[in-house]
Amino acid sequence: MSVRIFLSYSHKSRRLAGELKDGLESFGFSVFLAHEDLKPSVPWRKEILKNLRQCDVFIPILTRGFTESDWTDQETGFALALKKKIIPVRVHDNPYGFIGAFQALKLNKNSPDTTCWEIAECLHEESRFAQAVKDGAIDMFVSSSDFNEVASRVKKLLRFRPFSAEQLQRIVEGGTSNNGIYGCHAAQTPMRTLLEDAKGKVSRRAIRNYLDAVKSWPY
Repeated sequence: MSVRIFLSYSHKSRRLAGELKDGLESFGFSVFLAHEDLKPSVPWRKEILKNLRQCDVFIPILTRGFTESDWTDQETGFALALKKKIIPVRVHDNPYGFIGAFQALKLNKNSPDTTCWEIAECLHEESRFAQAVKDGAIDMFVSSSDFNEVASRVKKLLRFRPFSAEQLQRIVEGGTSNNGIYGCHAAQTPMRTLLEDAKGKVSRRAIRNYLDAVKSWPY
């Protein structure tokens, strides 16, 4: 199941909204962002309403411009009426009005990627999203492109335990095929935890292949 997310934002924050969209889509989520996803020939009001109805999660990006927009409050009210999962992201302003009852995530201005992981953690708390979030977190980890990403993401990945046998297989095989993972010294302690989880669920050969890859790396 793909988690469908609607980002509500001021047009003044298009760049930030785009960064969050890219980060969330890296988890495999389906993210609607009006200025990127609306086609010129489509009646935009109907398209926005359609995506509000279809989304699972509504994320208002609470910048100063949010309260000045003609549409964001209406989108928020619509999402509340439809009883969508709401995760406010606070940039400048706190949640207000009816969404004041929701705990906001504070944007990490230096790392929107970190904010996307925090959103994923919020979603993971609900059983209907948990498996999709775990799969997305694994995808993010095994696609890490350098040691810094690996070291950061493997620690975050542990927060989503326990994993299924199939998910553990993907972690072990993904780690074996990515020298950024098996070659990252800082990742080896968290990976040992995951390998312990994998015992009896993942083939011994797959685990041995990972350990052999680690031994072959010239630390």
